[in-house]
Amino acid sequence: MRRMSGLLGGATAALLSLGGARDDVRTLADWENGVPETWESQVFDGVTRYVVREGDRGASIEAIAEDSASCLYREVEIDVTRTPHLRWSWRVDELPDLEESERTKAGDDYAARIYVVREGWFGPLTAKAIDYVWSTREPVGTRWPNAFASSAIMWAVDQGEARLGEWVQHTRNVREDWKVAFGEDLDRLDGIAIMTDADNSDSRARARFGSIRFCETASCGDSE
Repeated sequence: MRRMSGLLGGATAALLSLGGARDDVRTLADWENGVPETWESQVFDGVTRYVVREGDRGASIEAIAEDSASCLYREVEIDVTRTPHLRWSWRVDELPDLEESERTKAGDDYAARIYVVREGWFGPLTAKAIDYVWSTREPVGTRWPNAFASSAIMWAVDQGEARLGEWVQHTRNVREDWKVAFGEDLDRLDGIAIMTDADNSDSRARARFGSIRFCETASCGDSE
């Protein structure tokens, strides 16, 4: 990331934009007006295509990786003491063709990722991240250090082909997850990112990302 970008080894450095705030909901993206100009792309190895699409669930952003790895991000401070719940939806249509374990550099490809990043006192060298992923093989709930940077913890929240082509919604209490991942209390994040990549496996992956927001409660604005 810029900038925090050398941080966490290539693909793990990425930050996405947060939008406006209400009393208990801070929306990152709803994609209705396209990709905001404030978002930036970080290319690691080839360019993943991110294109806004309309569908029966409204606007989403489609990500297509063909032997590529790039992310969309923006650095932004998020007060997780106020809005600790991260909620997003995604749909995977094509998994990368992995021959190696996702715990290795050769297998470090994911159809869908969403990062939450905290920069340390000494900049990128002390940055940490949780990387929620749709894993090809690792069981849901499994955690492991990123193959390129141990300061990023991979966390499988979906797995394999069972729900391929289906929209899946998640709500995670990032403060609680951070405590589990790092044994530390978390008061803020410094950025968030989305990514689809298939460069290490020389293959292809395709996914869509729906709305993304931080909320005060786990219901995350359901009534709105």
